[in-house]
Amino acid sequence: MKKYFLVAIVSASLLAHTVAAAATTKYKATLDGSQLVPPGTSTATGTAVLEHDSVTGALTGTITVTGLSATTVELYSSSACGSAGASSQGELGVVSGNTITIPATGPGSITLSMLASGLLYGGATHLEVRSTTYPKYPGEIRGQIYREEGTTVCGTGPSDAGPSADAAAPPDAATPPDAAA
Repeated sequence: MKKYFLVAIVSASLLAHTVAAAATTKYKATLDGSQLVPPGTSTATGTAVLEHDSVTGALTGTITVTGLSATTVELYSSSACGSAGASSQGELGVVSGNTITIPATGPGSITLSMLASGLLYGGATHLEVRSTTYPKYPGEIRGQIYREEGTTVCGTGPSDAGPSADAAAPPDAATPPDAAA
């Protein structure tokens, strides 16, 4: 009986490890002033390497910046590619020099809701870094977050980044329905 119990515990442990490993998705972002809305003139840049655990909702990773003195980082969910309507998910990370570390727990950590997790997965989430020069919204640099295997530049890449510019546009509202065809 003890033998079967031990086998069951080991099997459950392996299954739990497999499920947890499958729940992590890697993300990346390139940050600069041109992605701000409206575009900024800062020459500062940054890169983010992130992981999201869809089971716990934890977003972890590192953001490295150059050309600015970072004070805070804020995560926003919005329409993809810098459209208006951003909603803050909160400040995150612990700033130390040119590196912002986002831990799994404790100060600087963030846990995403299911909705925010879906927006992250769909490419509708971005980071904004504030600095001593630009301490208020929208900050000094911004970067759209994409899955590591997905789109790398806003508006280009795989079709899962959103509708293509070649997609059929709806008829003009001023055009009568029978004339739109």
